[in-house]
Amino acid sequence: MALRVSRTQASAVDPWQLKVDYVSHVYSDTASAMCALDSQLKLFEITDVDNGTTKLVGVIEDETISKPLPAAEEQKKVDNKEWVPDVLMLLNRRNHTHKHGSLQKLLQQTMRSQFYQVYMACVFTRNPHIYLGAQTIALLMISWVKTVEQIFKKDWEKFNPVPEFIEKQAKFEIETALNLIYTIKVLIGRIDKKKRWAVVSND
Repeated sequence: MALRVSRTQASAVDPWQLKVDYVSHVYSDTASAMCALDSQLKLFEITDVDNGTTKLVGVIEDETISKPLPAAEEQKKVDNKEWVPDVLMLLNRRNHTHKHGSLQKLLQQTMRSQFYQVYMACVFTRNPHIYLGAQTIALLMISWVKTVEQIFKKDWEKFNPVPEFIEKQAKFEIETALNLIYTIKVLIGRIDKKKRWAVVSND
């Protein structure tokens, strides 16, 4: 999931001080995000106000997003874009069945891997060597709070006056929030057949 955060000196030493500015519901990947950071490319979430679709677009920093469009339409497009340079891995709560069990396990292992720790360090500090154990869960929790805030505070009619498009975008936002809380539950605990929830202890 693509997102944008604000890093501070405080969040470098205390991950819970990180500020999440925007949580997108378009998919991105860590490889693309890291390559974009190392180039002049910027990743934007672009919402087409005509049909309600949202997509991830890479734009060169000095390039206009909608150059061929008339001025009014161009501004309309620019008003519905969000810069999303970072990525947050999520588990899909609908894929917890036996059919997708191996995929879920692979994703969980990836989120606990050293590779993902390096990427989390880059998200929090832009330095791959400064990793703190709380970074992963902190980013998930803060992103969940931000997603819920976006659902309730967004001016949906201003965003798109067509009711069916509003409903479609709202469903995407709600699905993201549910997947975030599901991922948090999976990472801090385990689902047990006898107990609905059992917290994993390292003691």
